[in-house]
Amino acid sequence: MNRTQHYSLLKAMEIDKSNLLKYQELYKYAYILSDGIFKIVFAEEKDHSLLISLVNAMLGLQGDDAIKEITLEMQEFPGVFNKKDCILDIIGTTNAGEKVLVEVQQQGDDFFRDRVEYYISRVIENQVHTSEKYELPRIYFLGLLDF
Repeated sequence: MNRTQHYSLLKAMEIDKSNLLKYQELYKYAYILSDGIFKIVFAEEKDHSLLISLVNAMLGLQGDDAIKEITLEMQEFPGVFNKKDCILDIIGTTNAGEKVLVEVQQQGDDFFRDRVEYYISRVIENQVHTSEKYELPRIYFLGLLDF
């Protein structure tokens, strides 16, 4: 299933949820860059080996630098008072204590880079606690864009 077919499926399901059965007969594979499908494939597996392989390959991490294991965390950093929330598709911590953020984006956004910087700043903010050093672990951001 490609992007156009995926959008057709979503529109058809808005009209009638039973249209999903029609699309299941037509297409053998789901559209991987749909947020929900991406999370099912890469975040809900038991050992996260697919996610680890994807991140290592996309970031060119090999040998001692390669991520060996990842622990997934809550994906939302609620805003304080009138600040915006930060909701990531996938956020995890590697065996070395480094953060990995994965965001899948299907629609063009003029402010995507600004949003990424905001997301990363929120993750950084949540790593510094009172009476701790400001030494921060590395943060990896992987954006999978389809626009």
